[in-house]
Amino acid sequence: MGTTVSLSTYGAVIHGDVPVSDDVVVTISLRPSSGYLTGWGRIVRAEKDHSQAGVKFVIAVPRYRLERQSLAMARLDAPAQG
Repeated sequence: MGTTVSLSTYGAVIHGDVPVSDDVVVTISLRPSSGYLTGWGRIVRAEKDHSQAGVKFVIAVPRYRLERQSLAMARLDAPAQG
C-alpha cells in the first residue's frame, strides 16, 4: 500500500511499503473524478527513498481499465467475500 508519486501510460511510481510479491493488484484513485485505474501489475524496481521514510517502487501496468469508484471497490471486495 502506498501513495502515487507519478503516473504514466506504462505504470506508476509508488511511495510506501513494498508488497511481498512482485505481482500486484493496482488500484489508483483518480480524484477529483471519483474514478479508479485498476489492473494487475508487477514491480520492476524498488529503492530506498532518502527524502522520506519508506521505499519508492516502480510498477509496470501493461493492461488496466478506468472504472467508477463503486465498481472498482465492489470488484476488489468480491474475492474477500467468497
